[in-house]
Amino acid sequence: MKIQTTLQSTSIKITEPMIADIYYIEQADNNKRFYVTSDNGYNGYEGEGFSELEKAIKNVKGMIKNFFKDRGEENPKGF
Repeated sequence: MKIQTTLQSTSIKITEPMIADIYYIEQADNNKRFYVTSDNGYNGYEGEGFSELEKAIKNVKGMIKNFFKDRGEENPKGF
C-alpha cells in the first residue's frame, strides 16, 4: 500500500493509488470530533465520529487495507 495523505484547507485527504475512492477527514465545528467521508458514499457523520485525529486516520487506513476484501475480491499484487 502507498497511502498518500494531503492536508487541504478544511480536511485531510487520504488516498491509495490502487483503489477508486478518496477519503476525507473533517473536524465538526459543533462538537470538535473528527468525521470520515468518501467519494464512494461513505458518510461517517451518521456515527459518533472520533475524539482524536489519529483514531480517524487509523480507521481510514483500516478501510483502505480491507477495501478489496470487503468487496469479496483478492488484493491486487503489490497492494
